[in-house]
Amino acid sequence: ALSKNGELLSSAYSNGGVAVLELGDAANTPGELDLVVSSFNAFAYEASVMVIAPEGPYVVNGGYEIISDSSNDGMVNNGDFISLALWAENVGVESANNVVANISSNDPYVSLNGPSSTTFGNISAGSMLQGNDLIGLNIDYSAPDGHSAEVFVEYLSSTDTWESSISIAVNAPEIVFSNAEFDDSDGDGIWDAGETAEVTIYISNLGSGDHTDSPGAHLEEIFDSWNGSVVSILEDEIYLSSLSAGQSSVLSFSVQANSNVDLGTPVNFMASFVQDDQNGEVSVSNYNFSMIIGHPTMLIWDPQGGLSGEMLSQFFESSGRTGYDHVVGNLVSTDFYTMAFVFLGIYYDPGNHVLQQNEADAFVEILERGGSVYMEGGDTWAYDSQTSLHNMFGLTGVSDGSSDLETIEGVAGTFTEGLVFDYNGGNSWIDHLAPAGGLAILNNNGAGYTTAIAYEGDGYRTVGASHEMGGLSGGDFDAYVDGLLNFLEIGGADPFDCSAGDLNDDAIINILDVVLQVNIVIGVESNPTQYAECAADINADGVIDVLDIILNINLITQGNGLQRAHSREDSVSSYANLELGGNSASLESDGKISGLQMVVLTDGDITFNQDLNMDVVSNEIDGLHTILIYHMENFINPGVNKLFDVSSSFKVIETKVVNSESQYVDVQVVKAVPNSFSLNKIYPNPFNPSTSISVNVPENGNLALEIYDIRGRLINSLFKGSIDAGSYSYTWDGRNMKGQQVPAGMYICRAESLGEAVSKKVTLLK
Repeated sequence: ALSKNGELLSSAYSNGGVAVLELGDAANTPGELDLVVSSFNAFAYEASVMVIAPEGPYVVNGGYEIISDSSNDGMVNNGDFISLALWAENVGVESANNVVANISSNDPYVSLNGPSSTTFGNISAGSMLQGNDLIGLNIDYSAPDGHSAEVFVEYLSSTDTWESSISIAVNAPEIVFSNAEFDDSDGDGIWDAGETAEVTIYISNLGSGDHTDSPGAHLEEIFDSWNGSVVSILEDEIYLSSLSAGQSSVLSFSVQANSNVDLGTPVNFMASFVQDDQNGEVSVSNYNFSMIIGHPTMLIWDPQGGLSGEMLSQFFESSGRTGYDHVVGNLVSTDFYTMAFVFLGIYYDPGNHVLQQNEADAFVEILERGGSVYMEGGDTWAYDSQTSLHNMFGLTGVSDGSSDLETIEGVAGTFTEGLVFDYNGGNSWIDHLAPAGGLAILNNNGAGYTTAIAYEGDGYRTVGASHEMGGLSGGDFDAYVDGLLNFLEIGGADPFDCSAGDLNDDAIINILDVVLQVNIVIGVESNPTQYAECAADINADGVIDVLDIILNINLITQGNGLQRAHSREDSVSSYANLELGGNSASLESDGKISGLQMVVLTDGDITFNQDLNMDVVSNEIDGLHTILIYHMENFINPGVNKLFDVSSSFKVIETKVVNSESQYVDVQVVKAVPNSFSLNKIYPNPFNPSTSISVNVPENGNLALEIYDIRGRLINSLFKGSIDAGSYSYTWDGRNMKGQQVPAGMYICRAESLGEAVSKKVTLLK
């Protein structure tokens, strides 16, 4: 944003690192302006900008182009040598002659390699030229991911000098360790004295660059000389061939506990980063974790002593599974558990436990160590107070529910597919759940809500349920618990590896996918496949809406080498006003609009403006009209554009607007205020069976809208009470206040507000 003396002159969002600020007349007044650059979760950058007199040449940076890079992947990576072409643009009013650019950098991760200058020759006013020489840059191996490599450019002509700079984003690996676990050799979940165990550690590359120099880890035990070592690490270093950006892998170390170790002895480990080919330093924090010899890894906490904890314990006993503690009553220390089942109970029989924050903290720590937690409770998700633990389940409690739970069914495409349970819990009044980043795994299809949701978080896994596990009856209980344990131990809640935008899974993203996506949004496709839902959510925010449609259109047009009719010179809309006046709606914006989604409540007919040159689709369900306005090539132009007319009163429930940069735009609803009080045209007139009556009210106050017969007797009162300024529409169906049909003939419609009254004749036909 640019301002002068506290007055905002211009603001813009950046596109590809470039923001175009239109100054208008302010560009003609020399002087100093205040510049502020801000971003989400970042400190604001503040500086001063000089506006020069509009005369002579003025050369600025026109951008750059990466011609080659040593990684041959088209990106700038740590350790790369890159060659780039520099562009210069003359934004002045006269030619700049014999232009030369001198290149320098004091960036600690950048060094010049080759020519430090390039020539441009003469650049006429308003023109842009590429330099004649390529600039070579070395990017240091230790450059962190996301670093902006700064290069200074000094442009010189025969008469003038100008200073500028370019920023080059660096891609680099970012290696982290997490989720230390162990598998003991006898498989009972307890690391016994003398027993060998496989200690596994996840190694992940969270950066945007690949690591190709054999990354790996060194494992060592941390102990003091007084107590001595309690384990032998049989294999202390493991390497991978490479680790691509966004990839994770598992490193497994063989470790044996000493035979004379007391049960309950903690073991402290440290994993450190190693690589075979030391091209440079990679900053990786050491990963410290602890395990315990002779301690169960799983906790069943059942504070009320309900049915679920008892049934799960019976399942473990019957399947020969050990390595767990079943605790009834107060919570014990959770320091060495890697998995927990939390049974909070339901209202009545025997009662529900309200989770407290200090209790929640213990399970949050399990998850932060890379563990997993299953938690169920009939009231914990929507009725009870929420804790920090509740936020880690990828779900939302929609409502407190009602007594409607009889049958619970598994969800297609998950580990519960095909499972069906009769429900015999303490009661059938449980919280209704909905996914919020998680995946539904059990539903009450009869009432249309979810009862259990699986979620893979950042290094942890959770399952949240509102039903009682102990209330699931039928032959599928063992299969369900096996599936739960498998997910909680190794993950895999979402089996779909969908291709964003390819809803019909034909390996081609085209208009057919957009049509299916549109039908999902407006509700025509009420039961899409899980693959289609996954592919439709382009930005993976858990919501399929107009933004996803615009993003999919972008995928199609870019993939076909097309370009939507939008250029850098176009203004990007930063706001939109939805103007409601009478029985119509218009959209005002300060830039081009790619798409619009609305939900409108009305019992009238909606007529759309055909001059928008956009595709308009809508679907009506019980008076709710879901509307989408979009186009494969066109935009809604800046300014005021009428959207539609409605034949009766309407209410806007939701509005989403997407600008030409595929960003949501803040929408303000502006209600048009009439200039004067009036009773508008009654239509149709004559009528049968009903007619619409519109009235304009210029100020907040009272309104009486009534029907009289020709003798002056009151027939019906369509509205009487306080009202805000605005335009309103009411329907008379030819009936009196008792709901009886009145005879055909002439009647008087009278409106009164703010001491003014106006009347019109209306005729009811047989």
